[in-house]
Amino acid sequence: MISRVAVTHQMDDYTQAARELSESILKEEALLEHSVGILMCYSDMDIEPFVAELKERLPFEMIGCTCVAYMDGDEGFHEMAATLLVLSAAGCGFSVGVSGPVAPGHVAERVTL
Repeated sequence: MISRVAVTHQMDDYTQAARELSESILKEEALLEHSVGILMCYSDMDIEPFVAELKERLPFEMIGCTCVAYMDGDEGFHEMAATLLVLSAAGCGFSVGVSGPVAPGHVAERVTL
């Protein structure tokens, strides 16, 4: 399995942000047979159109979520950014899904196997 992380600080132009993230992910060696993307965005971003832009450029399932901040090993702390984590493997498949809202006292009800 391989993983890649791409970061953009473009918060206002989803097309440009998607271009920066996808080019960063695809610039290295080819991804393996199965891949999935996890997009973590600054909490004020409108995530649906951003994910739609990314899906036009990257040939795998993707899920997006908002967060207040994110850290990675290369650039450190990202407060006003969007970060795309891509997992890719030959020997296993990936799929994405969304639960209902997770809140204290309701976690067990939302998480199922």
